Amino acid sequence: MTTDFFAALAHAGEKVEKTLDAILSALPDNKVTEAMRYSLMSGGKRMRPALVYETAKLFGKSGGNIDRLAAAIEMIHTYSLIHDDLPCMDDDDFRRGKPSCHKKFGEANAVLAGDALLNLAAETLLDGDFSAEYFRAAAFVFKCSGIYGMVGGQAVDIDAETQNSQTHDVKRWGGVHLLRRQRRRIQRACQIRGKFRQGFSGGGRFARLRAGRRNQLRQNSRRA
Repeated sequence: MTTDFFAALAHAGEKVEKTLDAILSALPDNKVTEAMRYSLMSGGKRMRPALVYETAKLFGKSGGNIDRLAAAIEMIHTYSLIHDDLPCMDDDDFRRGKPSCHKKFGEANAVLAGDALLNLAAETLLDGDFSAEYFRAAAFVFKCSGIYGMVGGQAVDIDAETQNSQTHDVKRWGGVHLLRRQRRRIQRACQIRGKFRQGFSGGGRFARLRAGRRNQLRQNSRRA
């Protein structure tokens, strides 16, 4: 099982890096794109693309749209790391054993590189072969990345550091509720496309498992 996991992780890493390299190679050559490549291709486990590919495999999905989703999610992840390392955020000088983006290219270029990666993720997804379910998946990825997801979670984190924990304004950002939603959305975002939901609402294996769990809870409540 462990060998299979690491083999799948390595395979996903190779696939997504080919896609990322092809996308980056089409960009103009300047300081910002150099910073983008430096951060995006600096290693890492590629766990998020692996989750995308493995989930797609569960539902018999493959092809260019899956590659785009995997690449876009990795771009969003990398942009968040670039911005997270900035002096105004966590102020980290190193990332994966190398100078962080702002230490290598300067703060201004690091901000622009992060912004450009987020934008490039959108461009990558918009270049896909659209269907209703692909559009929902792409929209969902960005909802998870914004104020109701990753950015909102970071805002809660910053507020918690700058305010007394007893007077922390939970309502301002949705607090714990937002973070719980964020966790659920990260889990759901990796379950690409419509079949995951169909499994719960239709007659598939997930629906049967859910129905069985409901019956078990009813029986337990009657005994109580």
